[in-house]
Amino acid sequence: MDVDKIAQLVNESLTSHELDDCFLIEVKINGNRVEVYLDSDDQVTFVKCRKVSRDLEEVLDNNKWFGEKYTLDVSSAGVGRPLMFPRQYMKNIGRTISVKSVEGEKYNGKIVSADDDGIEIEWVDVVKEGKKKKKVNKKTGVAYNQISEARIKVSFK
Repeated sequence: MDVDKIAQLVNESLTSHELDDCFLIEVKINGNRVEVYLDSDDQVTFVKCRKVSRDLEEVLDNNKWFGEKYTLDVSSAGVGRPLMFPRQYMKNIGRTISVKSVEGEKYNGKIVSADDDGIEIEWVDVVKEGKKKKKVNKKTGVAYNQISEARIKVSFK
């Protein structure tokens, strides 16, 4: 059993349950352990995960792809996982993000816009002018193909 087949089954399940707001982030297979991570334009609920899990269990049980004993976990991607798809950036507009570019540049700021090509990030920089420090608003655009890793920064303020 390969990752692509599981991904296909997950996408079929999402479609059959009309979960258009949900999308597959990642499938991991390690021995007899299958992990499926979902995200949503709204939120990934327990009920949504359970629907996908039951559909997968039925196929896995009927076909015995992992034998009698296997572990299947279907869950939300969670805030600690890297962003991988434009939909994830779009749903997080207004939140603080940490971005590493493929050139090694690092940005920490707020996502002010996102589209199918990339994001725009805004942050405040402290610049020294003579003996005084001045806060300067900065903004940059980053294309998705220039991002090596991006994670939402959780704030508990």
